Amino acid sequence: MTRKELFEKNEKRIVKKATVCGLAIILIAVSLVPLVSSNGDSGSPEIEIIKTGPISGYVGDEIAYTYYVSNTGDVPLSNVNVNDDKCGLANYISGDENDNDELDTDEVWIFTSTYALSLTSPNPLVNTATASGEWEYLTVEDVDDWSVEVLPESEPEPDPEPEEPRKTKKGSGRSYLKNLHPVANAGGLYYRFIDEEIIFDGSGSYDSDGTIMHYGWSFGDGSNGLGEKVTHKYTREGSFVVELTIMDNFGAKDKDKTLAIIEVPNRSPSIPKILGPTNGSKDTKYSYTTGSTDLDNDDINYFIDWGDGTINESGFLPSGHYFSMLHSWNEPGEYTITATASDDQSTSSSEMTVLIEENIITDNIVIVALGILAIIVLLISLMYIKKGKKN
Repeated sequence: MTRKELFEKNEKRIVKKATVCGLAIILIAVSLVPLVSSNGDSGSPEIEIIKTGPISGYVGDEIAYTYYVSNTGDVPLSNVNVNDDKCGLANYISGDENDNDELDTDEVWIFTSTYALSLTSPNPLVNTATASGEWEYLTVEDVDDWSVEVLPESEPEPDPEPEEPRKTKKGSGRSYLKNLHPVANAGGLYYRFIDEEIIFDGSGSYDSDGTIMHYGWSFGDGSNGLGEKVTHKYTREGSFVVELTIMDNFGAKDKDKTLAIIEVPNRSPSIPKILGPTNGSKDTKYSYTTGSTDLDNDDINYFIDWGDGTINESGFLPSGHYFSMLHSWNEPGEYTITATASDDQSTSSSEMTVLIEENIITDNIVIVALGILAIIVLLISLMYIKKGKKN
């Protein structure tokens, strides 16, 4: 066999091997595409607790708390309980509608507990309740606080004094009755925001045998006021004990207390960002990232409307936390993704338009990579051919 025939034979063999290797690499890469683009579904266990109760109580009172526990994830939870740091383990009342001992995603379980206020109770009394549940090997928890203003021990009202019989002063020809004390009524409770004007109304006060001549207010923040109805603004949040003192035309006085609960006005979450591709093909999952911040540092719940009748909810996440969701569209067309951020009091929204095409494009990045791979294989083949010719 001549040198030329040997070269031509080896050249064909090299080209054939290079072509086979290139095709094998491309087939392996294509088979890995579903693994790159797919993301197996997995359970997302979440739990939420909302604690309620009275906002104030007197020393000696037994106050009752109620806890509402819901499943904000997508899998049922077992071993669900509520533990209050002041009351201990709470009592289950109702909510397990199908009696399977699992907190399902469409159920709300109700628990209760009580606490007796005493002279040693902190003021305000702040309780922290923790709800917990289990799914497989995971344990999820959520906490909620409740504050109670502890008021001084209420004094029993004295028995009314018997009315003094009508008397006549000697030589005067005049008679008199003993003066009855007026009754103060401060109204309330009063709920407002910082720097919002409040009208304090003492018109419920009365004097059965005379006239109220004086209304004096103490607003609990170092400020005072005069009059049957007065206005006042608070410059900080908190619970303030408001006291009304009245005096009748005979100098008799009475007092009444109430509370002013002052809160910071809620601010809406920032407009949520939507990050992800603006075009693609049908039946292909794409990842979109969404997030927002809340100036009040409230947790944020997101609702993602994909424009095809599908809506996903994230559950409450910390302010500033970004999360991702996968979605695919079954039909070609133009779809509008709407992301809504809610702090449970107000919302903000943003939109993104996505164009979904008929042709099946698995992944642009993977396709470019495959093209580059094919070019490399071709260049290697040509190098071998060129080298063989020189030899």
